[in-house]
Amino acid sequence: MKLGLMQPYLFPYIEYFRMMAGCDIWIAFDTAQFSRGGWANRNRILDRNKGWSWLTIPVRRDGLETSIADCRIDNSKNWKAQIKEKLRVYEVEAPNYKYVISLLDNINDNQVYLGDLNFEIINSIKSIFNIDTELIRLSDLDFEPPVLHAGGGWPLFLCNKLGAKTYINAAGGQFLYDSSIFEKSGVQLVFHKHIDVEYETGSFKFISDLSILDMMMWVDFDVISSKIRRKK
Repeated sequence: MKLGLMQPYLFPYIEYFRMMAGCDIWIAFDTAQFSRGGWANRNRILDRNKGWSWLTIPVRRDGLETSIADCRIDNSKNWKAQIKEKLRVYEVEAPNYKYVISLLDNINDNQVYLGDLNFEIINSIKSIFNIDTELIRLSDLDFEPPVLHAGGGWPLFLCNKLGAKTYINAAGGQFLYDSSIFEKSGVQLVFHKHIDVEYETGSFKFISDLSILDMMMWVDFDVISSKIRRKK
């Protein structure tokens, strides 16, 4: 069994879903501390004048150690309308604009917590592209936090608890973990291989690794599904 672990980001880019599709179980690391400079409440889309701009979910100013699961959305702001307004940059040229907007309309904009919202969004996109990986929130698992020894941390702890024999980590995390520590526990540490995916974006200049929403605006969904499952 293959396991992956990553924070539940807002409208993640395609590599997030490629990595997920390579796993049997995907753990949404929503107990991680919320970072205002991270990707939990924002992501990037195309912008006519600046190249790219942020889509953002406003959050309340809770304590510094607030987890993503407990981070409260500031619903005094009409964030869905603000996101849809920003996405109007795609309206004239993007062939899938209306469909993507309809998907946004179905998102529950009465969610209280950012972790719940992101989990809903990720699960929805996972379903659209027929990713059959089991998706679990770490906050839903009744585990006491492990003693995080160097070289293994949460990933090795979860692999041992859930019986996974392979842990798939993001390509950029090769210096975070010691593969020999995983091997001693009978777990293979594998690093996901990032693939550059380029597609037509009309009169806009293509920018890589934007939110999956950008790709969904321009590319046929069957093509996206095949790219998610692409190995190399």
